[in-house]
Order: sequence, then C-alpha cells, then structure tokens
Amino acid sequence: MLKIELKNLLFRANHGLYEAEKRLGGSFEVDLWLTYSPKMMPVTDINDTIDYSAVFDVVKERMNQPEELLETLVTKLAFEILEKFALANEVYVRVNKIHPPIPVFSGSAGVSYQVRRDEL
Repeated sequence: MLKIELKNLLFRANHGLYEAEKRLGGSFEVDLWLTYSPKMMPVTDINDTIDYSAVFDVVKERMNQPEELLETLVTKLAFEILEKFALANEVYVRVNKIHPPIPVFSGSAGVSYQVRRDEL
C-alpha cells in the first residue's frame, strides 16, 4: 500500500457561516493523504499511480466553491477524490480555518474526515 500526501496547502476562500466570511473570505490550510495499492512495485510510470498534481487540482477547485461548514467541505472533498481516482482506497482530509472569527481566539479551527472506499 502506498500513501500520497499533500500538506500545508494554503488557500484564500469564502467558506463560513458569517456574511463577512462569505464576502471577504479567509485563509485556510488543507492537509490530505490517500492510500492505494499499485498493480506493480516499484511504481515506475505515472500512469500506474495517482498523480498528486491532479489531486491538488481537485482540492483547488473544491476550495473555490464556498461552503458554510467545514464539515461539508471535508466530506465533499473526500468523496470527490474517491470518485475521481479509482485506485484510491482511503482518503483523509483536514481543513483548518486560520484565524476564525471567534473573539479573543488565537490559532486555527479545523475539521478532518477519513473514509475508506468500502465504507461508501
């Protein structure tokens, strides 16, 4: 089993419940990994693996589609990755909202989701 990881992906996006978040947007950090079983080891051809630049494109596109809840965002992203990458067995997605609009709060707030293809 191989694991492909994308870490510390930074986006400016308009996810959130509050009008200011929807209008002005905020900063988000995305981490994800997915596992798959290659047909042959070692993998020597890009066509026998999951191209992480294609995975990044899915993340980038999804981050441009505003959601009120991070819970919605992470589940949609995980399902879309499993749908688009047939080799993927399992996916984990974490989205952190950097500096959420919470009074006297310093840090980030995040939601993560992990799902295996056989759970769907």
